[in-house]
Amino acid sequence: MVQLVRAFFRSLPPVAQRDATISSLRAGQDRLRQRLETHKIERRRLSAQLRALNAEVNLLRADLGATVTKPSFRRKHAEAQRRRILVRDEYGMQYPIMTVNSKLDGYRFAASHGIPTPRQIAIYQSAGDIDWALLPDSFVLKAIQGTSARGVMLLERHDEGYIDLLDGTGQ
Repeated sequence: MVQLVRAFFRSLPPVAQRDATISSLRAGQDRLRQRLETHKIERRRLSAQLRALNAEVNLLRADLGATVTKPSFRRKHAEAQRRRILVRDEYGMQYPIMTVNSKLDGYRFAASHGIPTPRQIAIYQSAGDIDWALLPDSFVLKAIQGTSARGVMLLERHDEGYIDLLDGTGQ
């Protein structure tokens, strides 16, 4: 009997319209829940991607060091190189600082102004030309070109060869 009464009331147009609206709203609610789940999954994926990109940015910043925010040797060196090329290409001349770029030219320039420089034992065109027997028991071997102690060896004679006192390797 209760079912019969319910069926009667549901057949009435306002109740039937209400039930149809509720059914439609529930279907819409289900679609919205599915979209919400899809968006949550996409948000997690994008968050992971953002974390990876932020990590990459941090690595790049670390690699660049302080060049992003303040002057650095690398940035200044690159800037100076651009200027040298500009002067060479635009004016057809050597950038003035390049006249003392090699150590030998720099030593001559310093000596001409009364500035003491290291004593030179010998000058060789290549490392293969060095006559090790004629060299003293300890000395510094330097490349003519280079910066930041690259190519510099503090050598001391030991047995049949030399040991680089800077890194402990033997020659």
